[in-house]
Amino acid sequence: MADSNTVQVRDKVLIVGAPSYSLSVGSISARWAPNTAYRTMPLAEFFQADATIDAGNSGGPMFNLRGEVIGIVSYNISTGDRSDQQGFVVTSNTAKQLLLGKRAVGSSVAKGSCSEISAPSC
Repeated sequence: MADSNTVQVRDKVLIVGAPSYSLSVGSISARWAPNTAYRTMPLAEFFQADATIDAGNSGGPMFNLRGEVIGIVSYNISTGDRSDQQGFVVTSNTAKQLLLGKRAVGSSVAKGSCSEISAPSC
């Protein structure tokens, strides 16, 4: 995963759908700072992309032209006309923070040798 701080507006991108395995090509049209694009995810930074983002793309990776993952497809907003579609992608740096935070919590449980969750040594 690349450092998403290096991504600039107008950079070309590729989006692979998951699980649809579709491919969409476009560019970054905007960067959204945390707590600006999606209020229920206040800590997440997003890219807005003009590449086609359908329901089948959610969870798929966004690549730069070097083949590095720079984001994870989140959602799109549309009034029904494909020309006004706005696609949003969680930046790779935000994804890393969220995944590492979750992993740190889970790894402390996974390292234990407890057979019961309620055991005192867990």
